[in-house]
Amino acid sequence: MMMSGDSETRGRLNSPVIYLAGAGTGKTHQLVEDFYAALVECDFDPTRLLALTFTENAASEMRERIRRKLLMERGSVALPLAQELVIGTIHSFCRAELSRHALLAALSPQFTVLDESESQALMRRTLLAILINRFNSESRRAESTLVREAGFNSYFRSSEYGVSLEDEILRLYRQLRAQGVTDFEELVLDVADCHWRDAREELVLAAHNVLAVSPEEMGGKSAGKLAGFQAMLRQHLPELESLRADRSGFYRLSELASSINLRGSEAYRSLLAPLKNEIVPLCQRQILQRCMPAVRDELLGILVALDHDLEEEKAARNVLDFEDLQLRFLRLLQEHPEVAQRYRKRLARVFVDEFQDTNLLQVTLIDMLAGPDAQYLVGDPKQAIYAFRHADPRGIVRKREAFSSQGGIVRELQANYRSRPEILRFVNEFFRRLEGNEGGVPMGFSYEEVHAATSFASKEDPSVELVCLPAGKNCELGAEERRQAEARWVAGYLREVVERGLIRRTREGESGTLGYGDFAVLMRRNRSIPVFEEALASAGVPFVSEASSGFLQTPEIAAMSDLLQLLLTPKVDVLTAQVP
Repeated sequence: MMMSGDSETRGRLNSPVIYLAGAGTGKTHQLVEDFYAALVECDFDPTRLLALTFTENAASEMRERIRRKLLMERGSVALPLAQELVIGTIHSFCRAELSRHALLAALSPQFTVLDESESQALMRRTLLAILINRFNSESRRAESTLVREAGFNSYFRSSEYGVSLEDEILRLYRQLRAQGVTDFEELVLDVADCHWRDAREELVLAAHNVLAVSPEEMGGKSAGKLAGFQAMLRQHLPELESLRADRSGFYRLSELASSINLRGSEAYRSLLAPLKNEIVPLCQRQILQRCMPAVRDELLGILVALDHDLEEEKAARNVLDFEDLQLRFLRLLQEHPEVAQRYRKRLARVFVDEFQDTNLLQVTLIDMLAGPDAQYLVGDPKQAIYAFRHADPRGIVRKREAFSSQGGIVRELQANYRSRPEILRFVNEFFRRLEGNEGGVPMGFSYEEVHAATSFASKEDPSVELVCLPAGKNCELGAEERRQAEARWVAGYLREVVERGLIRRTREGESGTLGYGDFAVLMRRNRSIPVFEEALASAGVPFVSEASSGFLQTPEIAAMSDLLQLLLTPKVDVLTAQVP
C-alpha cells in the first residue's frame, strides 16, 4: 500500500513535511515508510532520527512497526540497529536527555518523576498553605482585593459564581506552564492598549450593528437564531450602554459571550464572531487593566509564591513532575544555545505523530530541536482530545500554512482503509455540518471528505444508529436519571443483538455470530462507568471495565503504592493524607 506523495517525500528529505491524516487512512504506514527512507538516507545512523508521539502505547506500536520494516528490508542484521532507534513520548525523551545533561541542567542525576496524583496533591497542598497564610483572618480577607472583587469568601469559594479560588489559580498555573512560562517573576499580563470608554463604545456599536441586520438575510435556521439573540440583546442594550468597569460588568460580559452560539450560516457567524471573540474579550481586558490592577498584582504574587514553594519542595526531594521534564529541558536549550545547536546539527529529521495534541510548550521544544526543514509532522485536528491538558489543535493548522508557504510537502490522506462506507458517510456529513455553512462553527481548517478504500460484505443492519433521550427544559428526568435511562437502553440493546444471533461481517466475509466481546461502550467521563456497570449487571450482560486511569492508578493500588513510598521516605508528608 503506497500513499500519494510517497516518492516525493523520499526525494525531498530536506523539506518540511506535514500529513493531515484521519483515522484509518494509513498514516502510521506512511510514517514508517518515510522513517525507513530517512534512515537509508542517513546511512542507517539511528542517532540522526527522532520519532515522538504522545502515549507509551503509540510509541510502542511505532517502534514495533519500524522494527518489522527493518527486519523485512535488512534481515536479522538490523536487530541491533532497531534497538538504538530513539522512538518515544515527548516526556520520555525529555527525561532521558535531562539525565544525560543533568549537571548542566542543575539537576541531580538521580532525580525521580512524580506521578500525576502525587504532583496534583503537592500543588494543591502548597497552594492551600499559601492561601491560608495570606487570608487567615477576616481582616486580612477584607483587605484582599482578590477576595473582595472576585467575590471569593468562605474557604475561598465564590458563592455567586460557584468557583473555587484554589481551583482557578491551579488551572491558571498549569495553563501558563503548558505555554512555556518558567519564570513567574517575569510574567506580565497582556492587556489592551485602548481605554475603557472606547472599548465600551465599540461594544455598543457592535450590538447596534447586530440589531440592524434583518434575520431574513441569514436564511434557514440561522434566521430564527438571530431573531432570538436580537430580542435578548435589545432587552439588555441599556445595561451595555451604562456598563461599569467592575466585577459585575466583567461577569455581565461573560454572560453575553456565553449566550452567543456561533453555529449557523457563514453570514451569521461573520456577524456574531467579532462580538464574541474580539470585542467582549477586549472589554474584559480593559476592566482588568482599569479597575482590577490590584487583583492582577495579587494574583501574580500568589503565582510567584506557588512556583517558588513548589520548586523548593521538589528540589529538596529531588523530584520533578511531568511538566518539569519539558520545562527544564526547554530551559536547558535556551540557556545553553550550544546544546540546542548540537541537537539541530545532529538530527536530520524529527518525526512527530498526533501533532494536533501538542501545546505551545511542546511546539517550542520541537522548534528548538529541529528547524522547519527537518520537521515531519502527522496529525488530524478533528482528533484533538487533549484540550484539558492545554493542547492547541490550531498549532497543526498554523504549521500547515507555514510549511505550504515555505514550499514544503503538505498532503491530506483521505482514503480510509478501516471503516465501512456507511460509517464514513456519517462522519463526512457530521463534519460537513459542523464546519460548513449549515449550523457550523469555525474550526480553522476546511473539512476534506474521506472515502472508503476497502470493500466490505453487504449487510442489512445499519452501521450507525442515533438514539435520542428526552432532554431540555420540558424533560421530567434529571441528569442522573437520563444517564441511568441511557445505560439501561444500551444494556438492553446489547442483549437483544446477541440473542438475535446476528452475523459478524468483516472485509473477508462472515466470521460467526456476534458475542458480547465484539462490543465496546465508550463514555465521556469515568464517573458514568458505575451507572453502566449496574445496568449491564442487571441485564445479565457480562462486561469488563477499563477506566482510562489504568491499573496502577486504581484507588487500591495507588494507596498501596503511597504506603510503600511513605515507608521508604517517611519525611514525605504529602503522601500521608492519601494513605487510608
